[in-house]
Amino acid sequence: MQMKKVGIVSINYNSEDLLEKLIKDLIGQSFIYWDLVVVNNQIENQRLRSIAAAFDDERIKILEGKKNLGYARANNLGFEYLTGHNLINGPDIVLFINPDISIGNQKWLEQAISSMQKLGADFLGPEIINNDNSIMAPHLNQLNYLKLLLHIGNNGVMDKLCGINRRFKNLASPIEVFLINGSCLGAKAGAFAETGMFDPNTFLYYEEECLFRKAKEKQKTVFYDPRLKVRHVHSGTVSKSLNYLGKKKLVYQSEIYLLKNVLKCNKIKVQLFKLERWLELAIGKLLFSKKNGQ
Repeated sequence: MQMKKVGIVSINYNSEDLLEKLIKDLIGQSFIYWDLVVVNNQIENQRLRSIAAAFDDERIKILEGKKNLGYARANNLGFEYLTGHNLINGPDIVLFINPDISIGNQKWLEQAISSMQKLGADFLGPEIINNDNSIMAPHLNQLNYLKLLLHIGNNGVMDKLCGINRRFKNLASPIEVFLINGSCLGAKAGAFAETGMFDPNTFLYYEEECLFRKAKEKQKTVFYDPRLKVRHVHSGTVSKSLNYLGKKKLVYQSEIYLLKNVLKCNKIKVQLFKLERWLELAIGKLLFSKKNGQ
């Protein structure tokens, strides 16, 4: 069997410290046939290049995005670099991984490749463990209007209150799912390309929903393997760049795109959704002002 190669894409936006730790984890892997493309979503900064240069490893590449492209476009850019420079091809694997992911197991890449091959998976996601030991669970089903309205399915407060993720807590074997989390997502390069890559109209949220709807249409297999474990500094990258209100605004923009272009909701549902989110934002602004003593 031909040796698989792994092309890895990670995005930098005020996350140099996290990236440095991630690169150390990757260099410590027993599997060595990988290339890492870091897409810089900021104006060129010397610190990122200095970090990469310090490792003195030709497998590490820095790709300038020139501006903040967001999650979808930056990851697509990294993937196109990997395939365009023949670093990976169809049967090989692409791993999209956020800088705030920590890989403690030195055989993790080796085990992930083995799992994908044995399962016949086109897409594969690990168990992603947050700082509070909760997990970023996969989705068994597609999102719908009610789930989006009630914030169900985003690994947030509502999921915890409803106990939605409990079914995955003690899972010991891989299962086929609808969606895996984009914080750490592996795919066959050919399958990702055939699916149409990430939707460039999304910026930071709901990219996975758009991607895996297309994957389902293309009859691609998506698996979640809880035996593969990584740690996640929850929103470690986002929280360094955005406050509560800034994050809400980005989420809202993605939600409206999803309502109109993916869920194909009528005008009444869209307007009701906007009203509910306006009330949420008003309450959020009030609480945010009080918290900051304004």
